[in-house]
Amino acid sequence: MEYPAGNRRRWLNLAYGNESEKQRLDVHTPPEGGPFPVIFWVHGGGWYTGDRSDRWFYTAFPFVDNGYAVVSIGYRLADEAFFPAPVEDVLNGIKYTEEHAGEYGLDMDRAGVIGGSAGGNIAAHAGLTNKKIKAVQLNCAPLDFFTISAQFDEMGMTREGSELPESDFSYEAMYLGGGILKRKRECGEANPERLITRDAPRFLLIHGTGDKVVPYRQSVDFAESVNRVTNDKDRAKVILIDGGGHDLPAEEFTAKLKFFDEYLAYGERLQVYN
Repeated sequence: MEYPAGNRRRWLNLAYGNESEKQRLDVHTPPEGGPFPVIFWVHGGGWYTGDRSDRWFYTAFPFVDNGYAVVSIGYRLADEAFFPAPVEDVLNGIKYTEEHAGEYGLDMDRAGVIGGSAGGNIAAHAGLTNKKIKAVQLNCAPLDFFTISAQFDEMGMTREGSELPESDFSYEAMYLGGGILKRKRECGEANPERLITRDAPRFLLIHGTGDKVVPYRQSVDFAESVNRVTNDKDRAKVILIDGGGHDLPAEEFTAKLKFFDEYLAYGERLQVYN
């Protein structure tokens, strides 16, 4: 989907790899000034659909309007490659951005990442792997495939939009190349919790309690793991939206902006939230 440039600069369809047309990224910055703190954007779509300029990308533009550069990274989907290829793609996109930061007026010492749904799993990997990432914001992200079915059972909910992860026809199977019982090793490796260390970045997780695609306990349990491993009760915070469903990309923008302002060195703007 094409969006108008607005009062912004943009560089589109930049190739960070040569194996696929999906290995492209777009850079959007304010019209002047810089270098700007960077927010990497990782789209959702169940690992088999979606695009770096998909229908939810309009929710990234307010960050640009508030002084951030947004870099939207495409990655190979299930028709081309399985995990860990999508994660590797996003990490390579971040590396490319770091190498070319001066060309686009970017400050990679102030970098964060946003991921929604399937993209949230990838964004969590990126944030826990690339030490340049200081702040990670996840929306309705699946973060531990092994526990999804049990969490739905505990809440008395039936999954919608996808079969359960044990099925070869689930979203998770699209990512791993098969259901989680057949891909136990890959499933374990796709769980970003294993990458949490004491110096993990800051996390803000947003999830609707009525989400029937990814249970909200995925966000709650992951945040608890981050806080336990880092021995910091505030390293990861969760905002639960009562009754909210799976598509919540535009929700809580002020909280998201405050989060990135606090950890990507725009602290002087925090007074506007008081």
